[in-house]
Amino acid sequence: MYKINNSWYFTEEYSEEFRRGEVQGTPVRIPHTVRELPLHYADHNSYQMVSGYRRKLKFDPADKEKRHFIQFDGAAHIATVWFNGTLLGTHSCGYTAFRYELTDLIDWEGDNCVCVKLDSTENPSIPPFGFVIDYLTYGGIYRDVSIDVRPRRYIHDMFVTTPDLTCVNVALRYKGDASDEPVLIEIIDENRNIIASKTVTQKDRKTEIAVKNVLPWTHYSPTLYTCRVSLGEDVKETQFGFRRVTWKENDLMINGEPVFLRGLNRHQCFPYAGYAVPDALQAEDARILKEELGVNAVQLIFLVFLGTDVHTLSALFELHRMAELIGADILQVQDIPEPQAILILERRIAANRLNDGRGGDDHAGGGPADLHVGHGGQR
Repeated sequence: MYKINNSWYFTEEYSEEFRRGEVQGTPVRIPHTVRELPLHYADHNSYQMVSGYRRKLKFDPADKEKRHFIQFDGAAHIATVWFNGTLLGTHSCGYTAFRYELTDLIDWEGDNCVCVKLDSTENPSIPPFGFVIDYLTYGGIYRDVSIDVRPRRYIHDMFVTTPDLTCVNVALRYKGDASDEPVLIEIIDENRNIIASKTVTQKDRKTEIAVKNVLPWTHYSPTLYTCRVSLGEDVKETQFGFRRVTWKENDLMINGEPVFLRGLNRHQCFPYAGYAVPDALQAEDARILKEELGVNAVQLIFLVFLGTDVHTLSALFELHRMAELIGADILQVQDIPEPQAILILERRIAANRLNDGRGGDDHAGGGPADLHVGHGGQR
């Protein structure tokens, strides 16, 4: 997968002329916000618009036999995408990743054009809208845009769980042309030593791999392992830890030990640029949380499931190595009827596990993310 964050054109007023390339637009780079805001007295109406993004692409003819996908890690809030004039689809959530396949639409000899119509108005049917909220929601393609080149048969999803210290459970899903090629699953320690492996068929969608002498993930010793899955030339890796989180009366238990949480709630926005900041700022924010504020728990609002905010979550994940940071992924749905909210949650889980291009690993060892359905405060 490679990023295509440079060489975009932007307009605050989307039009069909812009989509067709008849209107040039302003050169921008992703991550991008539709409107920079002042530090004080920001007006939430200022970023509510229907804007447009457009970029030209070229593809290597040597990859003609492979499948190509375009992936957006975050575009706030309703994104409609065209490629070479063909409508690919509409994604209605500003906080989850999404992707579309380009393979059959690619011009291998000339320029290709991707265009995004981005609606950043407050639509009450789209989370987090639907009631009053107490924060700004900004707009823009504010996370990476990438091209993912995959073999005709590839690993679509991998999901790792660790019920105890003796085994790793790996669930796999594949897509593409039928193949009887074997699948190699390897468990790798922090020194990159292979401590267990197993060869399975593609019919074995769920596999248990026995392990010995592994170390548990704890808040004071966050040991991480890697699961690597190989199907021919397609290789996917995800990190995980051996961790079990339970409740005992009023205590949160990690691997049977009570842990007192000292934490903060964190939104992903920054002054002026809103959501559209580079990796370095997200990493610095995570460092401040751990090293200067001394927290051991973080509530991440609207970073819906691992893989959707790569910048922040990867930074937090790195801090797992440093010491006592426990990451939590939170989805809040504002004032949406419960049946609809549950449907949204199910779709988000499926979309992010299967479409984020990184595999559906559960964070640091096996528990589901927290799901909150309820009201926000007032703006």
